[in-house]
Amino acid sequence: MSDLASIPSLLAAAQFSQAAEVCTAALAAEPGNIDAHNCLAYLRMREGRFTDAITHARAACDARPQSAPLLANLARALSAAGLLDETLATLDRASAIEPGWNEPHILAVEALMQRHRYWASAARCDAALSRFPNDYELTSAKAEALASMSRATEAIGVLKALAARHPTDVRLHSNIAHYTNYPSGQPPAQSLAAHQACARVLTRFTQPIAAARSDPRPPVQGRPLRVGLMSPDLCDHSVAFFIEPFLAHHDRARIELFAYFTYIRPDAVTRRLRALADHWRSLEDTTRPALAAAIAADQLDVLIDLAGHTRGHSLDILRCRLAPTQITYLGYPNTTGLPAVGYRFVDSLTDPPGASDTHASEKLIRIDPCFLCYQPPANAPPPSPHPSMSSGHVTFGSFNNLRKLSDASVDLFAAALQATPNSRLLLKAQGLDERETSEFVASKFAARGVSRDRLDLVGYVSDPNGHLGVYGRIDIALDSTPYNGTTTTCEALWMGVPVITLAGDRHAARVGVSLLTNIGLPELIASTPEQFASIAAALAGDPARLASLRSSLRGAMQSSPLLDAASFCGRFTRAIELVASEPPRA
Repeated sequence: MSDLASIPSLLAAAQFSQAAEVCTAALAAEPGNIDAHNCLAYLRMREGRFTDAITHARAACDARPQSAPLLANLARALSAAGLLDETLATLDRASAIEPGWNEPHILAVEALMQRHRYWASAARCDAALSRFPNDYELTSAKAEALASMSRATEAIGVLKALAARHPTDVRLHSNIAHYTNYPSGQPPAQSLAAHQACARVLTRFTQPIAAARSDPRPPVQGRPLRVGLMSPDLCDHSVAFFIEPFLAHHDRARIELFAYFTYIRPDAVTRRLRALADHWRSLEDTTRPALAAAIAADQLDVLIDLAGHTRGHSLDILRCRLAPTQITYLGYPNTTGLPAVGYRFVDSLTDPPGASDTHASEKLIRIDPCFLCYQPPANAPPPSPHPSMSSGHVTFGSFNNLRKLSDASVDLFAAALQATPNSRLLLKAQGLDERETSEFVASKFAARGVSRDRLDLVGYVSDPNGHLGVYGRIDIALDSTPYNGTTTTCEALWMGVPVITLAGDRHAARVGVSLLTNIGLPELIASTPEQFASIAAALAGDPARLASLRSSLRGAMQSSPLLDAASFCGRFTRAIELVASEPPRA
């Protein structure tokens, strides 16, 4: 057995550094070894060393230019490096070599999605589906592209048709449940049913990733609670803005904190968060079953999920009940639907007692006055003067992603524009630098009487300060519905931009209520669409008020519960202790 023959077993055991050593040694002995180059391309890409990955993948392709699998591996490295045109050209070559293979088409769609080319992704799916009818991956990808360009209702229809052919597929049911958060007119009970349907599929038709903990609950007296945080988003992601205060300020005499990072590629934010946890476990250097085994071995009292049904979630780990008390919090604005998750942390503004308790499979624990604690970007520029001072017209804005641009959101925004003569609307979101997607969004406003020349459509801005700087181009932010902004609302307020929200009938539609109430701006909360437009017009017509807010909002946030990390950590810890003291929920 050659050394390279050990590679599959090394990869399966997540022994990536050993696998790289074997490949490097093989190349030292035989510089043109195709298998070693191909494996190193994968390993370097996994590490985020994309230039090295491309070099090795090219070497393999140069040695065997008519290999479609080698070309596909090169395309993966090119895509990870952001080289879209070369990625697509390479995949077209692979497809020409093996026209009956669907993988090049799937990779092309994924590459387009990574570059926020949603319209092109959907078109590429349609073209490929004409050759591979009913293909699972291509159909799923089409649904994602549709949802990403604010066509969530269509996406749900596509996934439901696919689920009819794959009724026991957890991923499909999870995506259907997730997408129910976005469209207008989706009753909360219907969304709950979709989440519970996914949970039933997960528990009935899949094998557990790990054995459930069977040991009795250890006594807590005299030691800190062993608490785990589990998320793929302990990195440069919105979740980090809201969980870092707890990581940084938790009371180590009461909480021994374990962090489980369920994504493979760390970044600078990951490294910062890692230093704050008492213990850190990561998929960077292990497998999911091994991570689940590590969680069980850590003998947690409480496991807190921060992902829900979002990308990279860990519902498969949660269903195993690896801690006697399991909580979902922060990263997802809805229930998990899983009986194994006993609690969900919210507040009384996002989830008023009563009807809200029937919208979740978990018991709602309200952390008042606010369930969130925000950590602003460290290098945020100061607020600029409101732009209407120099432009002569008010600019409304929304920086929420296009999935949240529901028909109800477009109705609200269009009504605000029509109630405010000479005003404009700036939308900033991934995908809006694609011509077809921006034209589609503009057509939604045109159908409501808003001409294209009143819209400024801005795409993705990768530089954090450049992104925050765009807030200097808007006077007033408009919140989306029924899925409010969270990070975008906090960013707007931090940059001195007031936000108007419509109070809705579920958690996702009431986060704005909580944020605005907690910084002392309840007058910007509308109870009806008509009031939303009225508030927008009145604020737009009050330049003195806009100037006052521009200069005072950052200070108001700093003195509000939203930035009081010490008080938040006390409330959060008390809530954890409360649920940990209860008998485990069935």
